[in-house]
Amino acid sequence: MLLPAVTIFFASALLFLVQPMTARQVLPLLGGTPAVWTTCMLFFQLVLLAGYGYAHAMPRWFARNDRRVHLGVLLLPVLPLVLTLGDAAPTTTAGGIVALLQLLATTIGLPFFVLATTSSLVQRWQAERGKDPYPLYAASNVGSLVGLLAYPTCVEPWTSLGQQRVLWTVGYAAVAVATALCALRARGPSPTLASAPSPKLESPPAPNRPLLWVLLAAAPSSLLLGVTQHLCTNLAPVPLLWSIPLALYLITFVVAFARTSSPAANALRPRPMMPKWLPSFLRWTESPHPVAAIVPLLVIPVALTFSWERPELALALIALHVVAFFLLALACHGRLASSRPAPQHLTGFYLWIAVGGALGGVANALVAPFVLSANYEYPAAIALACFLLPGPKATRLDVAIGCGVVALAVGSFALQPASLGRLQLLGPAAVLALLVADRPVRLGLASAGLLVVGSLFNDRGTEVLHRDRSLFGAHHVERLGKDLTCLVHGNVLHGAQDHRPERRREPLTYYHRQGPCGEVFAALAGRIPGGRVGAVGLGVGSIAAYSAPGERWTFYEIDAAVERTARTQFTFLGDAAATIDVVIGDGRLQLLQARDGEFGLVVLDAFNSDAVPVHLLTREALTIYLQKLAPGGVLAFHVSSQYVTLAPILGDLAGALGLVARFRQEAELPEAAHAELKHESKWVLMARRAEDLAGLAWDELPPRQGQPVWTDEYSSLLAVLAFRR
Repeated sequence: MLLPAVTIFFASALLFLVQPMTARQVLPLLGGTPAVWTTCMLFFQLVLLAGYGYAHAMPRWFARNDRRVHLGVLLLPVLPLVLTLGDAAPTTTAGGIVALLQLLATTIGLPFFVLATTSSLVQRWQAERGKDPYPLYAASNVGSLVGLLAYPTCVEPWTSLGQQRVLWTVGYAAVAVATALCALRARGPSPTLASAPSPKLESPPAPNRPLLWVLLAAAPSSLLLGVTQHLCTNLAPVPLLWSIPLALYLITFVVAFARTSSPAANALRPRPMMPKWLPSFLRWTESPHPVAAIVPLLVIPVALTFSWERPELALALIALHVVAFFLLALACHGRLASSRPAPQHLTGFYLWIAVGGALGGVANALVAPFVLSANYEYPAAIALACFLLPGPKATRLDVAIGCGVVALAVGSFALQPASLGRLQLLGPAAVLALLVADRPVRLGLASAGLLVVGSLFNDRGTEVLHRDRSLFGAHHVERLGKDLTCLVHGNVLHGAQDHRPERRREPLTYYHRQGPCGEVFAALAGRIPGGRVGAVGLGVGSIAAYSAPGERWTFYEIDAAVERTARTQFTFLGDAAATIDVVIGDGRLQLLQARDGEFGLVVLDAFNSDAVPVHLLTREALTIYLQKLAPGGVLAFHVSSQYVTLAPILGDLAGALGLVARFRQEAELPEAAHAELKHESKWVLMARRAEDLAGLAWDELPPRQGQPVWTDEYSSLLAVLAFRR
């Protein structure tokens, strides 16, 4: 089993190494948009599904020649294996998505497809030799986990994309050789698995079993994307936070499929030692499904936290969501593993798992952004996973009890005063849910009711005036008091306005006049070359308040929904003294369309949650900004973030291109300023000459010695995480 296990391990590791590597390559071509990432992930899920379909169909299509045919398929990716993506790509989002799919299909598609077939085929060949192949599925997921963790921690910080492509190509060649050896070693009495000996598992699968497999795979897949988006948007938009849920997701597969005993052996229920009337989570050690038994202890609190996140409790809430996700996924995958068929049906089993995973990805990445105004797919996936937990079949009494909890939750929300806090409002329903949630249908209905009410209830005491969502994320506008409104993405504030006539032209939050942003525009007042300003990132249009008559400002905003919100919910753009243009699209790509030397000031104020997209902070990106900057012009970078430290990266870039760089970190403001929605901020300025920054007594920002400069080929987010400083 050593050669098959090693082959599957490295094939899976290469699959999870190439995904972030490829996505990084296309960012400068198509822009740093969530659409790029979700399209890449969707592409990989679909190709993985195709690989499983190929493995399932091989013995039927080619009978005794299936292994010979696959040896030929292993050689097909040799020509496109260089993994270069070219230089040209459309700049529109819709065209970019189609072009990206075409680009991926013609470059990485074929080698990824071949690797995606490896696990199923090698396991099938092992089954032909009379061996139980299912433990190899754990090896596959261990390899995926190693590849996932190795890229940001070992590969990305120490190698360029060019070096990564060469190493990955060498790795593919090694896996291809190992796969060929596994094919040559496979000897069975038949080219199919119909007569292969197998452990005494269920065979053949029941007619409705594939539907169960799809649902058990789709729920954790949707949960994975939902919890990742929720954590990065609402709690802590830390770069690479998505890796934690994905790693745990893979671990659940490892744990669930590592067992080699018959599922029937796991169905023996120990004799109860505690009263049966106690809630199941108090008797979890006696349950045949102990993981599922303690899920209510986490799902019910998670339901209470929706729209109740507190920055000071971020770590505790992250832990709560992550552990709940892990146990739900483990319970679903455990039930999936326990229902696995005999080895002669394993390729079909894996095919249905891939179908479920792809459906979960499509639902979250492509459907939800167009039909839901917020991240409601995450609570929906939680409720679905609860319904799918292992346990007794549902009865009418179970349905009635679950509906009773829902009625109590909805009634509490509708009838009690809005001034009550979340625990007062939903506490009775939550307690009742814990007491009766010892069966999946009860827990599913109870959690659905609590999650729906929890998602609608606003515990911050603010009125939501407007919601909008697109492929680039969901945002909303809140009213703070009588006249203040703010734009919020998760828990990150992206601008605010005081709508009183005498105050509505005053920029707030990170752009107030007493902060670094105000200092920049005060120093440059009347001397912006050509009176032309280019700004990457719109928000609510706060900096337009600094515009002067006769100037022309161009905002580059990737999300059309943000422009709609800025124009309909705020007045900075309409009140601006200058002529204002808004160009929709990735700022780096759209700036290429501007004339050389067009702007006297270029402001980089684009944020993906709480961090500036990496592709806007590379040497190639800075070269574009300088090309569009007029003589005597200034580059201004807004780099405020709780989680990443970007100023040193900009210092390195300025040093590499011979620019003057200055840094200003605003001191902590008093409570009175915070009450007026003024926030501390960090800004970096660059210019060709020191005289261009006259009037700004900011700190010098020299390049660091011995540190690599970020380029489109090299960058490492791990090195700039704020907790490392």
